[in-house]
Amino acid sequence: MTMYSAKINWRQKEKEMVDNLNQRVFSADPLIKKYVSEMSHIDYYNNSYVVELKYRNMPSTQYGDCFIQQDKYQWLMESGARSGKVPGYIAAWSDGVYCAWNLKDLTDKGFDFDWQLIPMNKTTAFKNNSKVDKKVSKLRLENGKILFKLP
Repeated sequence: MTMYSAKINWRQKEKEMVDNLNQRVFSADPLIKKYVSEMSHIDYYNNSYVVELKYRNMPSTQYGDCFIQQDKYQWLMESGARSGKVPGYIAAWSDGVYCAWNLKDLTDKGFDFDWQLIPMNKTTAFKNNSKVDKKVSKLRLENGKILFKLP
């Protein structure tokens, strides 16, 4: 698969996610695209939230968690504090499960993010498989809120 077609697939998946979220969760206050570049730390916002969206091409039951990079967490927390919006992380899996984490709430409740350096692919959407160390935390499904499950 070429980088160009990977970008198209990534954009199509992101559009599907936003459409599903705006129809089922944010219909009164839809998410709006915020980022200026595809590598932005914040994907979308509305009057209440700033969020990062992540699609996982596996069922939610395979690992029961989703990684968040520390730099994305920090950007979301800072942006939320500046704007008075809730910083959120929303993941969708191939089995149709959508789960959200309120990062401010987790932080305020003393959630142990247990940040760890893990060698991971430099990018996933763009097929750059070279490894780099990323400081990440696992967000377990039980620490978030299942928003819905598509049929």
